[in-house]
Amino acid sequence: MNKIPHFCTNCKIKVHSIDELLFVEETTTKGFCSEKCIMQFYTPYLSFFSDLEIKFKESLKIDEFEDYTDMYSDPRLLGDVTDLPDETFEYKDEVEVSYHLHIKYFSKEDIYYIIICTHYDKKPAFIYFKLLTKSLKLVEKYREYFNQSFLESGSSDQGLDAIDIPDDTLEELEQKKSEHLALLIERRKNSDIPFETFNIYDDYLTLTLEDPDQVFHFEDDAGDKLTNYIKTFKKAGQEFYYVVTCSKVEIKDKELTKLALLPVISFPSIDKELYKYYAIGESKTSRLKN
Repeated sequence: MNKIPHFCTNCKIKVHSIDELLFVEETTTKGFCSEKCIMQFYTPYLSFFSDLEIKFKESLKIDEFEDYTDMYSDPRLLGDVTDLPDETFEYKDEVEVSYHLHIKYFSKEDIYYIIICTHYDKKPAFIYFKLLTKSLKLVEKYREYFNQSFLESGSSDQGLDAIDIPDDTLEELEQKKSEHLALLIERRKNSDIPFETFNIYDDYLTLTLEDPDQVFHFEDDAGDKLTNYIKTFKKAGQEFYYVVTCSKVEIKDKELTKLALLPVISFPSIDKELYKYYAIGESKTSRLKN
């Protein structure tokens, strides 16, 4: 009996053996037949991190005009930031895709070198983004971005302050995330927005919580009270909606009891049938656009 064939994640060409595929992430679910396919597949991520740099610099009012071309082309500097970074951060999205931030300070040049990359065999593999900067404020922006916890939201609900979440609550949240991720995988269509591009939509999480078009309160199969926040957007001429499923829990903080809004799962979609699964329960608002 013939074995199930392997295909390039990008161009879908059939390969005779998995040994012919190239891997640049710890997960082996994405393999590529060539470096060209790797680049094509990750191009949207390159654009995302390039836009993020612009956004950070605009927010900090940073204008850097120095030419770092020679330093970018120096393999010694790049080797140091990949292999001997001063700091590393890892961010995992809802489907366990990892993004790694490396930061290295070069005292002789008085400059910070930042890269954002994938890891394979615990080493940097594919580099999404490189940045040389003398701005400590800009470096701190990247630290905050990769070290941020999406357990704290910008919702206008009262009492959702930045607080420490107890370990037992975090464990319960991780279990709940796994349950609802399994439901999402079961319900979604292959033609919907791919899981691997979800990180490109991360900015829409806060926007959805701050100004949702619809809010639905419901109980899941385990009897836990949850809330779905839904908002429609348009990106690159295509309309989509964004869903954030949240759990509200009371947390003791010294002598006070605070209310924390904890996102369980969030995702973008263009599937109207999938929307029906999440537009359930008691509706709080009704401003969903067509």
